[in-house]
Amino acid sequence: MGGGLSKMRLLKIMLVGLDNAGKTTFIKWLRSNLNGTPGQNLNTVPTVGYNMEKFVKNNFQYQIYDMSGQSKYREMWNNYCKEIVGIIFVIDSTDYLRFQVVANEVELLLEQEDIKNRPVPILFLANKSDMQGAIATESMKEMLKLSVITDRKWEIFQTNSLKGANIENGFQWLTSSIIKAFPEVKQQN
Repeated sequence: MGGGLSKMRLLKIMLVGLDNAGKTTFIKWLRSNLNGTPGQNLNTVPTVGYNMEKFVKNNFQYQIYDMSGQSKYREMWNNYCKEIVGIIFVIDSTDYLRFQVVANEVELLLEQEDIKNRPVPILFLANKSDMQGAIATESMKEMLKLSVITDRKWEIFQTNSLKGANIENGFQWLTSSIIKAFPEVKQQN
């Protein structure tokens, strides 16, 4: 009795980024492919507040908070920092005019007590990387000043949420980094 879910290890992850970066498309692609229904309709509407998505993969139960990227909702991000063990920050690779806003939001997020005092890894997804005008990863790292993040693991992956390019690789990296940062997750029963 109790079955497989009682042995699942719960990973709470916050999905953030500015509006129109591709967060909801990313989570829809991930969910449809993990559920064995690839090609599901990926049309989205802007997230208001947040949405929570749950799915299971490799003995992990993922609970992902898809946070709105609209400026009036970004303060809500702070409310979810306490419970999370990972962050996915989606960046529109073509929207370089807002890279300074992205850099500021990353800095504000890392200053949160519940993030600052824990080794929460960050997966940066450079979304829409196949589109004309997309900024190269190395340039993006410089423009966003990511090299100053030295107190935790982070990585940036070029992706396309509509096509699923590199999403699995990024998600595997994040899961592996969470297990290393929070060994107790690996031991959950």
